[in-house]
Amino acid sequence: MIARGMDHQMNHRFDRRPGGMGRGFAGPFDVTRGAEALEIAFVRLSYAIDMTQEQEELFEDLKADTLSAAQTFEDAVSDLRPNFNPEERPDIAGLLDIRIAVETAKLEAMTAVQPAFEAFFSSLTDEQIAELMPRRATRTAPPDKDQPAQAPAEPVPGTSTDAAPAQEPAEG
Repeated sequence: MIARGMDHQMNHRFDRRPGGMGRGFAGPFDVTRGAEALEIAFVRLSYAIDMTQEQEELFEDLKADTLSAAQTFEDAVSDLRPNFNPEERPDIAGLLDIRIAVETAKLEAMTAVQPAFEAFFSSLTDEQIAELMPRRATRTAPPDKDQPAQAPAEPVPGTSTDAAPAQEPAEG
């Protein structure tokens, strides 16, 4: 495993936003996420838009280059993961060296993918790009703290909005 912060950075989960690809264009194609996550991103992209024959070829090039770069990245960082044995753990300067090596490998992977990434996304129409953009969920404004809370229009099943009936005195 990589040092605590870098482990999270390298293994973060795909952020899927409603209706969009999540994290802008590059997020789903982050080579640090691994081949399985990248395959999922490519499947989602393939279903998100209708591609022309030319775009499908560019898409396949992007997919091949990205998966290759992900493997190259994984190979480059696999030996950098420090052992968590306290006696063998690198000192703080060693951890910085590891971080620099990981970031360098990440930059090299992104650089390797950039030409295919640019070619594919440059081929998309404005309408196709709009389909890929993250959409914000609509939110309602929070209630004004100075206003009294309003009761729901309909009672929630299993609850009563009426006051409890007064108990009659027991006869005896």
